[in-house]
Amino acid sequence: MRARTTITALLAATMLLGGASSASAQVRPLPGDTLEFHYEGRRSVWMALGQVTAMNGLVWGFDYLVQRKEVFEISGRTFATNLGRVPEWDTNTFGTNQLMHPYNGAMFYGAARAEGFSPLASAAFTLVGSAQWEWLWETVNPSANDLYMTTLGGITLGESLGRLSAGIRQSRSGGLVGIGQGLLAGLLDPGGSINRGVLGGTTPREFLRPSIANRVMIGGSTTSGIETRGPNQPPTSAGMRGLFRLEIEYGDRFSSRKPSFFDAFELDFQFSGGSNGAGIDELRVSGVLVSGPQDRFGQGQSATYLDQEFEYSRNPAYSFGTQSFNASYRYRYETRSGQWELGARLDARAIPLAGVSSEHANGELARKGISSEPSGEIDRDYDYGSGVGAQVAGSVRRLGREVLRVSYGTSWIRTFSGADGSHLLQEIRVRGTLPIARGWALSAGWEMQTRDSQYDDLAAMSRTSSSFSLSASYGAF
Repeated sequence: MRARTTITALLAATMLLGGASSASAQVRPLPGDTLEFHYEGRRSVWMALGQVTAMNGLVWGFDYLVQRKEVFEISGRTFATNLGRVPEWDTNTFGTNQLMHPYNGAMFYGAARAEGFSPLASAAFTLVGSAQWEWLWETVNPSANDLYMTTLGGITLGESLGRLSAGIRQSRSGGLVGIGQGLLAGLLDPGGSINRGVLGGTTPREFLRPSIANRVMIGGSTTSGIETRGPNQPPTSAGMRGLFRLEIEYGDRFSSRKPSFFDAFELDFQFSGGSNGAGIDELRVSGVLVSGPQDRFGQGQSATYLDQEFEYSRNPAYSFGTQSFNASYRYRYETRSGQWELGARLDARAIPLAGVSSEHANGELARKGISSEPSGEIDRDYDYGSGVGAQVAGSVRRLGREVLRVSYGTSWIRTFSGADGSHLLQEIRVRGTLPIARGWALSAGWEMQTRDSQYDDLAAMSRTSSSFSLSASYGAF
């Protein structure tokens, strides 16, 4: 558990190192007929373990010097005490637990991958790094949710962002643009960048470079309505916000060479700001773990996968963060002229652990005497639980450019830490896009999110929000 961990200084150093490492990276394409993406390196256990330990030490040092909290006043006695403790559910903030910990896990994962280790071995180093922090670098009980989110989130973010970082390095330009690309590559894959920039680690090599399609959207959104039902919950005022959105499609899920571990994934990122503050609204990554049967009939193609998905979402109706495993069915139909393409997606989600916003969480944790801080402070306005979910989406493209996208998703979570009860989340999104020329387009979208929270012994809560957005976009789809 990392109370309000700030790693700005570490990220700044990482970006510089990433730029330095990108300048000298030489990537030699290899012949072959597989989509395999891999690292070849020294595979030193001690180098990887040393980097993981050093990263934890740097973050701890920054936290200790800046925050001066009792939780970071470690010693030999706290080490010995913690080794006899079992993990519990902590009470840190949503952003710390659901976003910062997975990003820190991605640093551990990237360092191990840059040493040449396989995804499975790199996942083991990620778990070791998380366990190190929980048992050795803080004075409080280890956190079960941090072990889960840091490790699984580290795998999903580490592998996907590491591949994007490698793609940036391979296509890097010169001059100021090249410097910017190097800094971005370092931010996406800090662990791997430190390894390559300082310790002479390896650069990933691909047998076949995958396609990477992206779209950047800049615009504004307005919350057209927020409705809250429950005790002492007045309606929240609507407001205008500027937004920046990035969507990436990596690899081809319908390739005749079936994609394996993260050879294909989708990434959605959104940042917005307004009069009431700015921050990350959404980060979702869904990547292939294993490919199932594929079929082709006429102009249509279908494929099945087992996906691993990371989700971090914050909107006026709810905050939701999870790592899920999805049974995914994809379908694509292209007209004979090649001008039009229809796409469909259906996912069934297994959600072992999720954090979801709850108005009663703080009060119930305080009543039960649960706090992960020596001071007794509780920063948790959300419940932990597990459950199931489903997603369905459809799209229409003309000449490779998307003109319509519709999606619906739902998740049901039963609480086991916080306010006893269950949460039902739903989201609908519709977006129409008018392509203009040379990658430019105008988009209009509408979305609605709802949360219905039913508690065993407390008043039920319900929250609904809807918003409308306009944006200009540039990209490949």
